[in-house]
Amino acid sequence: MVVADNLAPMVDVAFSNPATYNGAELALATVLFAFQIYCDFSAYSDIAAGTARLLGFELMRNFACPYFSQSPGEFWRRWHISLSTWFKDYVYFPLGGARVSTTRNVFNIMVTFLLSGLWHGASWNFIIWGAMSGLGVVPEIIRPGHTRRTAAQMPAAEVNATTLLRIGATFSIVCLGWVFFRANTLGDAMLILKRIIGFVAYPQPLGGLLSKAHNRTDGRVFIAVAFLVFMEWRSRGHQHPLQFQHWSAAMRWSAYTVLFWVVLYLGSYGSSQFIYFQF
Repeated sequence: MVVADNLAPMVDVAFSNPATYNGAELALATVLFAFQIYCDFSAYSDIAAGTARLLGFELMRNFACPYFSQSPGEFWRRWHISLSTWFKDYVYFPLGGARVSTTRNVFNIMVTFLLSGLWHGASWNFIIWGAMSGLGVVPEIIRPGHTRRTAAQMPAAEVNATTLLRIGATFSIVCLGWVFFRANTLGDAMLILKRIIGFVAYPQPLGGLLSKAHNRTDGRVFIAVAFLVFMEWRSRGHQHPLQFQHWSAAMRWSAYTVLFWVVLYLGSYGSSQFIYFQF
């Protein structure tokens, strides 16, 4: 929550008026939103799961290191697992699932993702986002014998240049989809994409966005994001990144105490709500 709430000012100022920012700044804002929504929603899920465990209930895992996925299909098996499971059970399987022809399977996938987009909101932005997500999964459907990594498997088990390139490419594709998810209008989304493409061709400076958001956020949030990525990468084989069973009790509780005070120190205490409360 600390990471998400401290990223919000930079994301909000960029997406509220994208016409005033160049491609580099909008690309940065899109990447920051990717981490904002992940941190916000995974925190929401962790709080729910932790509270449930205090009451004796075991909830399903909702995120499994999605940004370490090597394909869009793997990403959607690791992101918002509870909703993905619901759509699979109540939309995809009733349509016939994968036990049909390849063409019909592609149709089933696209219908499922389009309905998922409409579930988030009745606007062209969410419909396009759902269509892009479905199209990202289609290549796995039409490739016979393709190995599909599940959420229960360790992401990026073999670390090499190819793995890192696949992770980077998948993250980039997901971020393009987040543009439509976050933009206020379809026109804003198209403008943002146009300027990001221009930035790829002609690099631009970052100054404006960072300076305008400086009064509302702090550069330390980038350190927090880096720490988050490091911890998730280091513990990607475990269900929870802060499981330190091999540490002594004193070391574990010392680490938890330090994190507790960091949260209090860097926390945002304004009136904000979880992003997914609107859905």
